[in-house]
Amino acid sequence: MKIIITEDQHKQLRRNVSEGSQEDKLEMFLRRRSELIEELIEKNIDEVYEEGTLFDDEFEFADNIINWVVQDMKVPDDIDENEVIDYIKDEYGEYIMSSFESDDDEDDDDWDDED
Repeated sequence: MKIIITEDQHKQLRRNVSEGSQEDKLEMFLRRRSELIEELIEKNIDEVYEEGTLFDDEFEFADNIINWVVQDMKVPDDIDENEVIDYIKDEYGEYIMSSFESDDDEDDDDWDDED
């Protein structure tokens, strides 16, 4: 059985397949690198504490960690870095923010101990 389509239908079909494949490509890229993402998150969190880098709050901390992870991943040109950043924020954001330790928290603990 043969199916005959017009040139316009062919172009539309190629566009639809192309759009779907971009989403699939991103999903596959992220799934294949989930272990790498987790390792880079831990590496960057450890480096922050080893170097004593200070951040104002957990949001600034998480944004910097995520941006460093994306830089270290070397995202290919055909993958949108902003989509990778959004994915990491959604999947790992709470964990990264929970890893934030501020100097204010330590000062509050010291003050409570004096009572």
